[in-house]
Amino acid sequence: MLWAANKICGEDRPDSDLLEWSGDIGSDISFFFSGGTAYCTGRGEIVEDMPPALPSGYPIVLVKPALPLSTAAVYGKLDVSRCSDVDPEELKQRFYQEALMASSDRKSVTEHPPQDLCVNDLEIPAFEEMPVLAKAKEELIATGSYASVFMSGSGSTMVCLGAHDIDTNSKFQAEGRGPKDEDWLAVMTTPVNRKVGEWYQNETDLVVDDVGDDMSSWPVSRSGEDC
Repeated sequence: MLWAANKICGEDRPDSDLLEWSGDIGSDISFFFSGGTAYCTGRGEIVEDMPPALPSGYPIVLVKPALPLSTAAVYGKLDVSRCSDVDPEELKQRFYQEALMASSDRKSVTEHPPQDLCVNDLEIPAFEEMPVLAKAKEELIATGSYASVFMSGSGSTMVCLGAHDIDTNSKFQAEGRGPKDEDWLAVMTTPVNRKVGEWYQNETDLVVDDVGDDMSSWPVSRSGEDC
């Protein structure tokens, strides 16, 4: 909205102003005024632009349950004593170092980034609030199709890096059924970055699968109201 409003008004405000204002609107908004790859601290409003962490065309699958997950509930269950003690700066440095090594060694995309580099401390409370997410992560990793699998932010989307592959895991196959509480949505995509003065443009067509209700027997919390 900020970008569009500035366009309509003749683009009289620089991106730096839009970035500053975005932090007052919401914690997740500031990121979008980066180039598409950023290291965010604070509430998310402190944005450090970074070089693209993954190559153009790198395969990503996003898997999301139909049931909502309350962000407030996830943060309410967060216990700092159970958070990872790994330094985020160290993870960031290792990510780029290993990406460079993977590129020079011509490794398969399914080998980078490794699972141990993808740390999300909100997974513990989110998985307690919605246990089906823990089961989903376990089964997605077990397929062996992906370099790493982790939850995005406070949930409930699971991010699968390194392959455009859903069919190897029958739990996520499309079955052509109508939407139900147990349904999952799987989206195949690639990294999106933007040039200075332009907004994000993704030239890759998204492939969406409605994955049916094979997970109906899994324990799912229905207490959340927000996605």
